[in-house]
Amino acid sequence: MTSQPVHDRLDRSPTWTIQGVFDPDKTGQDFSYTIGLHELGLPELHLWASPTDGPDPGDGWAFSHRDRTAILNQLASRMVDGRLAPGSTVVEKFDQGHVSVTFQIGTPGDREALEALGIAPGAEVLPVHWSLEREPIGPSLPMSPAARQAAFDEYASVVRSLPPRRAAAPEGWQLTPIPDFGADERFGPRTPVVLARAAQLWSSADLRPWIGESLPFASMGSLMWPATVSHALARPAGRTQALQELEREAERLVEHVVVGRSGEWRRAAHAIGKRHGFEPDEWDRLAETAHHALAEMTMSVLCVEAVADLAGQDLLLAARGPWIAACDPGCALPGPAWSAGPNVVRAVRRVLRPLALHEWSAIVHAHDEAHAGEAYAELSWELRQRYFTQAAGMPWRKLADLPAGREVKHLVRRGQDWPLMVEWASCLSALLTHRPAYSAEQVATFVAPVRHLLPDLERVVNAL
Repeated sequence: MTSQPVHDRLDRSPTWTIQGVFDPDKTGQDFSYTIGLHELGLPELHLWASPTDGPDPGDGWAFSHRDRTAILNQLASRMVDGRLAPGSTVVEKFDQGHVSVTFQIGTPGDREALEALGIAPGAEVLPVHWSLEREPIGPSLPMSPAARQAAFDEYASVVRSLPPRRAAAPEGWQLTPIPDFGADERFGPRTPVVLARAAQLWSSADLRPWIGESLPFASMGSLMWPATVSHALARPAGRTQALQELEREAERLVEHVVVGRSGEWRRAAHAIGKRHGFEPDEWDRLAETAHHALAEMTMSVLCVEAVADLAGQDLLLAARGPWIAACDPGCALPGPAWSAGPNVVRAVRRVLRPLALHEWSAIVHAHDEAHAGEAYAELSWELRQRYFTQAAGMPWRKLADLPAGREVKHLVRRGQDWPLMVEWASCLSALLTHRPAYSAEQVATFVAPVRHLLPDLERVVNAL
């Protein structure tokens, strides 16, 4: 996975399809091509997973089939509009702008050589040549004093979250009494933070949340995106080799957890499968899928921790959010950093300010009951995925000083939040934050359960 998946709704639905071809022997290259442009009087397009041109062979960097599908759909749309033809050049940025790719549309190629065997007889196929430009690998450098202090504080915070009594660490993942943040450490200068974060997994007493949370986030198709960007950040900082070793060791760590506790892992997967209506003959496949998803989630968060001093906030949120959800399945929001922007926060507060406590309770009840409907449940979960991976949520502190929120504080233990209220408000704030990604029908689906309490809510959502 090289590009952050695009979740926004497309106004144009392709009339063509994308065929992906995978080489199981890994002796060649994966590729994808369009099928159906010929019916529009146009040639088909073909894209290899690895660079075809340029000095960088793309070691450790390739387009997944999901990436190739998105790219071919974009190029095909331009060709349909008459903005693309043989000889055209398109430059795109990937990995948060750290990687530049130049695509060039070639002249008609040999369908047999390109193995585009699914296209219509007589159809032409244009190979999409491309080259890769990224930062060169630099020398390994120590962190600045401020970055070292921040890393130590993060290390201490994560260690405090670990259970006081825990099983012995897997080989190579032991926490050292005195953390060393030297540049030559195994996983780079932030190795102690990486080890502490990994300990949250191997010391976990309950594996069910790791399955329950990793699977839905994996369904978004973006679990590996933070790891990919981390590799781009690691190159100029001289941490490429450290991240490569980290990914290998992270895979072994997940094997240690899943295989070493295989009975518990299968029972947890079966329980989750049963709860979500999977047939018994699908439960073992669910366990295998969860194993793969956990490996991706683990690689991503550990790779991001290894370069967190170089990373932007959005990358940290995307990697840490799903991990925190699995570590602490009861949390309503990963933390204050996941808060939506000021305009969205103000909009949600305006919606909730006039309501009394019993009306907040009615909203929470309606939200909970609406999950019996498939459309609402899917939309609610997608919105939750957004505010657990991006700055799109509504922290309790933003609600607690509203009139109904102050009443809640008088009724419950001081400082305790109201998780279901935070959940509904965060779904609303995520919908407002990402309004262009959702159709009018989806907005109506979200509003319907509380329309009798908030008759103006649909207008508010559409106006922001």
